[in-house]
Amino acid sequence: MGGILRLKGDKKFNDVNERSVLTESFRILATNVNYMLPKTKSSLGNVVYVTSGKISEGKSLIAYNLSVAFTSINKKVLLIGADLRSPEIHNYFSMGINTKGLTDYLQHPDSNWQDIIFNIIKITFKYFLLLKGML
Repeated sequence: MGGILRLKGDKKFNDVNERSVLTESFRILATNVNYMLPKTKSSLGNVVYVTSGKISEGKSLIAYNLSVAFTSINKKVLLIGADLRSPEIHNYFSMGINTKGLTDYLQHPDSNWQDIIFNIIKITFKYFLLLKGML
């Protein structure tokens, strides 16, 4: 699909217009993943799931950078931080670990889902975030 170089220093996308080796690597990966996703005529989206069998392998970092790369190629993104045991996604947005999110909605499905989806305007108007929620 693509190779991501192991670089020292900041390892996260800071701006959709950034042109570093790291960001270009993730744009290539996003373009390749996008090519592999099934093409449909409906307005339904696709799901890209980042997973691993081990803790601390960089799943959250990859998911974050890939999600920003998708927005940089003009895709609408909902990044879901669903790691309940060791959540990290909230750190990339300077949000609290107990910010309302997925678990709150699962416990109270009659609640308004729009209250737990955050539009991250500093990245782009097409970038949305759903954190793991409180346990």
